[in-house]
Amino acid sequence: MTKINILVLSILTIGLLGTGCKSTDTDTPVPTEPVATDVPEATKPESIENPEVTETPEVTETPEVTEAPDVTETPDATEVPTEEGDGDMPTGKWFDKNGSTMLEFIGNKMYVTWWDGMDEPKVYDVKIENDGYDVKYIINADGNGRGFGIMSYLEICDDGSLRAYEEILDAEGHTYKFVPEDRIEEERAVKDFSKDVSKTIESKDIKSFSLGLSHYSPEKLYEGNYSWDIKKKEDGNYTYKFDGMGSSYVILKYECEVDSAYVKKLQDMIDEAGLAERNGMFFSHDKNDIEYLLYVVYESGERMSLKVGSKALDMWPVDNELFMNYAMSVIPEDELER
Repeated sequence: MTKINILVLSILTIGLLGTGCKSTDTDTPVPTEPVATDVPEATKPESIENPEVTETPEVTETPEVTEAPDVTETPDATEVPTEEGDGDMPTGKWFDKNGSTMLEFIGNKMYVTWWDGMDEPKVYDVKIENDGYDVKYIINADGNGRGFGIMSYLEICDDGSLRAYEEILDAEGHTYKFVPEDRIEEERAVKDFSKDVSKTIESKDIKSFSLGLSHYSPEKLYEGNYSWDIKKKEDGNYTYKFDGMGSSYVILKYECEVDSAYVKKLQDMIDEAGLAERNGMFFSHDKNDIEYLLYVVYESGERMSLKVGSKALDMWPVDNELFMNYAMSVIPEDELER
């Protein structure tokens, strides 16, 4: 072996020893163990934890802003009137055109001032009732009957008025007709409802006679509503009835029979007053308000009718005192002094 070959071999041997490598079989290569390289921290995925920015909100919680309102509760702004028809309840002040009573409606309360100068009105809870035939009534909602003291429930009429009647025993009560405040002056104005009929009555033979006076005070008797009726019988005599009714009691009831001479004198009184010339007259502020009435039917079929209402009493042509005194002339004194 030459020196050069020996030198090369020595160098190779020293290199192998310096690296610490072991000599191995040249037929089976020794695999070297790979060293895992570290992944930079910026690119290393978080496989278990989700990033905070992608966190899913809790789906079981409804945001407060989308909370649905309670559908069973009707808002005040869209409140529907009750079945009784409270939406038709009158408002404001209403006056009785036939008297002095005044009503005032505020919501579902009714304030009643029964007379002028009353200290404080009577207050009632009210509601509207439908009778099933398109007629509506204002009734007492307090549970103490449908009426209001001596006044019945109120009927809501087609002409825009409210009508009621006075509830009293064995007597004729007052008829109420309430209208709004802006109508009362017109409603109380006297109107002419007279009929164009004959102003001449030829017959003197009375078949029936009726005189009715409301709120009248005759001599010896209390103020009330009075009626005097005479009717001819087949025998030529007449039945006689005289009734007086107070506000809540009977003043007087008397019946008897009178002869033709008594009725002839009555016809003389009619002629002397010239009542036939006023035949057909009817003055009142309302056709339903009749305070004084005279009605005579004759055997000839001729008729005489005179009527006035409370606002037109000064137009009445009959001398009430004269006729009522004649009516009571057949009543025994002890009956008048009761």
